[in-house]
Amino acid sequence: MSKRSLACDQDGEPFLRVGDPNDEDIVPPTYRAAHFYSILHSKLFTFLIGDEESPIVVHSGAIAALSLPLERLINGPMKEAQENVARLAELEIAEFERVCEFAYRGDYAEPKTIRFSDTEIDVAEDHRIASESIVRREADYRYAWLISEFLSASYGNNKLAFDHGKPPLWHSSLQPLDRSANGWEETPGAEDDPCSVVTWKDDISEVLFGHARLYVFADKYRITSLSDLALHKLHKFLTSLRVFPLTRDPIMALVDYAYSSENIPDRDTEEQLDPLRTVLIRFILLHRTAFSAYRGHINALKDMNEYAMDYVSVMERMLGVDEYPMPKEEVYHEN
Repeated sequence: MSKRSLACDQDGEPFLRVGDPNDEDIVPPTYRAAHFYSILHSKLFTFLIGDEESPIVVHSGAIAALSLPLERLINGPMKEAQENVARLAELEIAEFERVCEFAYRGDYAEPKTIRFSDTEIDVAEDHRIASESIVRREADYRYAWLISEFLSASYGNNKLAFDHGKPPLWHSSLQPLDRSANGWEETPGAEDDPCSVVTWKDDISEVLFGHARLYVFADKYRITSLSDLALHKLHKFLTSLRVFPLTRDPIMALVDYAYSSENIPDRDTEEQLDPLRTVLIRFILLHRTAFSAYRGHINALKDMNEYAMDYVSVMERMLGVDEYPMPKEEVYHEN
């Protein structure tokens, strides 16, 4: 029986770790029933969300079951457990709601884009496509393998990677995900292309940060299944995203977040480049025609030393330059 799939609450009773792969096969029905029964009868716990500390009250059992760090936060000897209150300043309300949704369902609904106001757009300039989406691009044969590598990258779990086969990836669309292989139930309509309705008038900030903050939160609290899922959803979104002039600001804002978050280690303290940083840099490199002369990107290279070093390292690795190899990334293999 998997140690990761079953844990014990403070009374010694086993419960299910939400979102684990193949949990139907390894968790007896009696344990599953006991798990949801224990959630309904667990104590109420208040989370103060965001900088404004907006209170949200939940059944503690649902959140405690996500990981051992959260279980200790809620049921351990610390002040938070004694007062039944904990602060999560790193999340917005909508993002914590997705954490709760994942706790109950093992999945979460996609964040939505919002429309720019008429005063924020310049019709004459902003409607132009600066760079076509990765999955739809007619690639020069010299760079086709770079696109293929990005599309087939695992970013969390090799079973979630896009199919690396025929037809050529730079002419293909996204492949359907095998949710059953990962123990995640698919929500109605979630297989639809998340970028199919994204236009030049849409602000993608909520989508980018909705996934990224969940990834960082889940990584901090060791919720591996959620961090894998959030990174995969972000990767899927980026592969089919067309880059318009107004798309670049949110992308660079996310780069700034990825390099300013205290929960994402730099490579001087962690040899492996963080997967969130990796996927963003690769995306920008594959859309280099849209970003190379863009002032926001130029400023980031000038002002963010760690980003500049990572950018050069990833670029050299993608182009096959061996003189300055980037530390090997973790590779996920299917059993």
